[in-house]
Formats: sequence, C-alpha cells, structure tokens
Amino acid sequence: MNAIKTFEDLQELGCSSIHENTHIARSKVDQLLNKSFGQINRIQFMGFVSILEREYNISLDDLRREYDEYIDSHPDTTITKKSAILQAKPHSKKWWIAGGLLFIITLIVLASKTQNSLESSPDADVLQLNSASVEVVEMNTSDVNVTDTNSSEINVSKLPIIPTTDSNQSSVSKSSETNFGNISTIIPINKVWVGMLDIETGMKTQKITDQPITLTNTKETLFMFGHGRLMLVDSDKNSTLDERNTVWFLYEKGKLYQLSHAQFRSKNRGANW
Repeated sequence: MNAIKTFEDLQELGCSSIHENTHIARSKVDQLLNKSFGQINRIQFMGFVSILEREYNISLDDLRREYDEYIDSHPDTTITKKSAILQAKPHSKKWWIAGGLLFIITLIVLASKTQNSLESSPDADVLQLNSASVEVVEMNTSDVNVTDTNSSEINVSKLPIIPTTDSNQSSVSKSSETNFGNISTIIPINKVWVGMLDIETGMKTQKITDQPITLTNTKETLFMFGHGRLMLVDSDKNSTLDERNTVWFLYEKGKLYQLSHAQFRSKNRGANW
C-alpha cells in the first residue's frame, strides 16, 4: 500500500483489491478508475475520492479537477444515482395537521363531558369501596411507628415496599428500528457535529467533521448526528439519508440501525448524550 502514490498506481492496483480495502462497490471503483464521470453523481464521487485518499494516503486533487471540468462541459449527460432517499412523503404534513385538529376536537369533547360529570351528583356505585383495599390500608397504617402525636415523624423502615415499573427502561424492540445492513462508512454530505459512544467502555467522543467515518465491526457503538444528511456506504449499494434534524444510530455486530430518540436514550441508560 505504501507504493501507491498516484492515481495511475491505483489503476494498476485494480478494482478487486481496492474494493477489498475500502468496501466501495466494485461498480463504483470501476467507474472511478476508468474516469466514467457521467455515471456517478458529485456527492458519491467526492465521498469515494476522500475514502481513497485516506486509505492510501495520497492526494487526488487532480482527479477532482478533472471531474469538475467534465461536469461543467457536460451539464446534461450526468446521471443522477437512484439512491434510497429516506424522507417524509410530500403529503405527510397535511396528515399531521389533520390529525392534530382531530386530537384537539377530541380533547374539547372529553373536557366537556368531564365537566358535566363533575357538576352532577356522584354515582352510588362510585362510592362503593373494595373491602380488600380497605383491609390493606388498615394493615399498612398499623405498622407505622408514630413517635409523637404532635409530630409527623415516621419510621420509614416500617413502611411497606411497593414495587414499581418504569416503561422507559424497557428494552428497545428490533422491529421498530431501521436496519441498513452491513454499512462500512458514513459520509456527511455537509459538515456535521457527531457524538460517538463506545457501549462496552462507556467512552464518549465528539467532533465536527465533513470527513467519512469508518465503522469498526468489533465495536458496539452509539452515534448521534446533528443532522441526517448522510451517505451510507456498503459493499453492494449505497443509501442517502436526507433529514434536517438530529438522527441516532446503533452499530452492532456489523450492522447499522437507525434509532428513535427514545430508543437511543434506552440504549444510553436514559441519557440524551
């Protein structure tokens, strides 16, 4: 790898070797090596060139200039990659507005019924107490040690312990996650803040970057990105995520999952970051 100094050296190295080292799809490597600029869009091209520069420690500025010159002289021949764009459908906003209005109307109706119920006399059935509940209350209060009739001091050790559950601590369902499969590299389309948490050691790192992030399949890692305009690269295909707001990921056993905020907090022991 140290012998690679120019783009011509990469061409001699060949498509298969580069694919094994970088996990860039063979078809894309072949397009890069043959300078088939009309078959690859700008976002992909710049991302793949950055990966090659990092992997082989070389500069490919001349290749970037050639690409820009080709695009400037052939504006109508560039083929846009059909990526998996993950974004809300155009009509989803209308559905949200309609759903919100329906929710507000429902609350108004329920509030009106509740008010009418409070103004009427209490139903006799409501006043009937479960005798078993009364016995439990009497038993619990009899165990309380009151040291002074004029004092509110209570021996807490005598109080019964009531187990509670916290729905927020339940495990994250795999079916609610988005599984992107064997992603090897995350490429920010724009500069972004990213936080990374090693789940095994608890170590956190963060940075602002526009450089590709290589995933290590030996580590279970949580990711938090300031925005979701990212390209996800694997050996077979590439997906483009196009979200304006914060996104969260789990990288586990060589696979990348997109999480909701609640799922991220559950994995991160209740912490936002």
